[in-house]
Amino acid sequence: MLNSYLYDCMIYENTHKSSIFSILGENTPKHESKGNKFYNQNNWTCVFLLRAICRWSKETQSKKLKNKTIKEDWQTVLSYTNSQFNDFIEKKIVIAQTPDNLDTFTIKALIGGAYHEAWHSLYDYTAKLTIDDIDKELYSLLNNLKWHDFEEDLEIWNNIISDVRIENLGTTEFPGTLEKMEILQEFIWNKESQNLESIPPPRIIMGSFRELGFGYTTPCANGILDFYKRPENRQYFNIVDSGPLTHLLLKTKNLTRTDYLGSVKISLQVVKILNDIEKENKDIPEDIDEDSQDEIIPENIPTPTENKDVEEDLDLKIETSSGLELLGTHEKIKDYADSFEIEFSKENNVWQRPETILIEKASVHPLAIKGEIKKTLDTVKMEISHLRNKIKNKLYADKTNIAEYYTKSSITLSDKNIVESFTMLKNKITPNKAFTRKDEDKEINAACGIALDFSSSMISQYLNLIKITLLITDIMEFLNCKTFIYSYQKLSAMNTIKHIIFKEFEENFKYNLEKLGSIRFNLVGTTPTGDAIKYGRECLNRRLENKKMLFVVTDGQPDPSQKFILAKELRDCTYPIIGIGLGEETRFVVDKFKYSAWAKDFKDLPNEIIKVIYKVFKN
Repeated sequence: MLNSYLYDCMIYENTHKSSIFSILGENTPKHESKGNKFYNQNNWTCVFLLRAICRWSKETQSKKLKNKTIKEDWQTVLSYTNSQFNDFIEKKIVIAQTPDNLDTFTIKALIGGAYHEAWHSLYDYTAKLTIDDIDKELYSLLNNLKWHDFEEDLEIWNNIISDVRIENLGTTEFPGTLEKMEILQEFIWNKESQNLESIPPPRIIMGSFRELGFGYTTPCANGILDFYKRPENRQYFNIVDSGPLTHLLLKTKNLTRTDYLGSVKISLQVVKILNDIEKENKDIPEDIDEDSQDEIIPENIPTPTENKDVEEDLDLKIETSSGLELLGTHEKIKDYADSFEIEFSKENNVWQRPETILIEKASVHPLAIKGEIKKTLDTVKMEISHLRNKIKNKLYADKTNIAEYYTKSSITLSDKNIVESFTMLKNKITPNKAFTRKDEDKEINAACGIALDFSSSMISQYLNLIKITLLITDIMEFLNCKTFIYSYQKLSAMNTIKHIIFKEFEENFKYNLEKLGSIRFNLVGTTPTGDAIKYGRECLNRRLENKKMLFVVTDGQPDPSQKFILAKELRDCTYPIIGIGLGEETRFVVDKFKYSAWAKDFKDLPNEIIKVIYKVFKN
């Protein structure tokens, strides 16, 4: 059963067209919804110009061209540029085919994608060029480098700089679009962050340039920059933030509508600077003749080649004996450019975005063993009762009831009546002349979520999972805490996050006990710990209790794609998130979570849970 906030996608296909029309008005090109990517089809002058420069560079190097002046060179480049224009091209914006079911986050991200493509049509140049379009700055850049060796780098950097320019212009001119663009940034990052272990230096530099250029200030944007600032990435981040590319970053952020060739000029300068840094680190002798430099191939540095299959097998290393590698044509860099696209996957004829959330209400499984949960509860009932008393004694040990004695008319008691009252109290008799008023402890006003790991590895631990669920729920409800129990798992085949709700906050737990018997029939997939916390926080944030907490029970490491979102959720949450580790492999909860309970031997875990509950309530 899908969650209640999924919408009929047909509405949003029309929304894409409306989003584009709101930017371009009567100049809106043809709109289509098909495939799995966003793209804008048009004659893009900057792309054609860079390709022409690379073609000119290659032909000049091979002696095919023998121009005598720089003006002749530029006239050749412009001829190559304008020859790529297709006067009969069908101008259109294509939006990825919308899934049958969409959540609010994806809807807003897709609207942001439509704005982005519309801004390309609004701000990017699409006309042929003349020599008058080439200013002095661009004029002087032509002979700076063998540009044909860096064609892919140039196209990717041009794309990044163009994106920064149009989004800065767009969010300024259309201020109501800012929220959608920030959500689009988070949507794309969630996709990019799935493989952060092998991220190469060029991508760190490109990503830092792009995120600093956008200048968004959301928690996600700050988290992205924190990732690029990590010690292992810092040297590459500094190239952009406080190094040789800083002035070009500022220049990119200040590009105006009339700077229609600005992305070309800046991308040429960026690639030249990065190449200079590489050369400096490789210590190429300065006295080597320019023509003979082609013969020097530094170790582990991939050489330009027309054979794309060979290029895909080359590894781009962060640092080699030859120095830093900040440019390259490796497949990982091409993947970075592709990651700007939003993709959907199709499985069993149901379209879903990555990380689609499915929410179901738990039910008693027809194959569940009748009375199994009650028997399990009986085995831990004695221990739970003991732990109840233990937590009660711990929490209330420092609290004392204060008793005061008055007459009913608040008149001070005489010495005689005090003695009489004392004697009666000693004999456990209520005094005749005085009454007692006691200050009673206030009840705890709290709510907590309990997230249960339903990954396939939990199969061998499912009885322990049930026991821990019974223990935590019983203790928390004993402390007058409202509880919400749900599962979390990632169904990799459908790229979907699934939650099964076993108990709502206001439901009575004893009426939901037998539903826990269905656990063993739902253990499949991997461990999306970050998404589990995100969903639990969404539910707890709607509660009015003055104290909140979230228990996350797991038996293994989070899914690799969850690293960023897990760190983000743990950082952003304002109330305790408690990691409960089942088994030796879950010691990581001690390091990842501020509050945690872990024991090598399962029989010691309940005591660790009591300790952490006490710590949370005392704080």
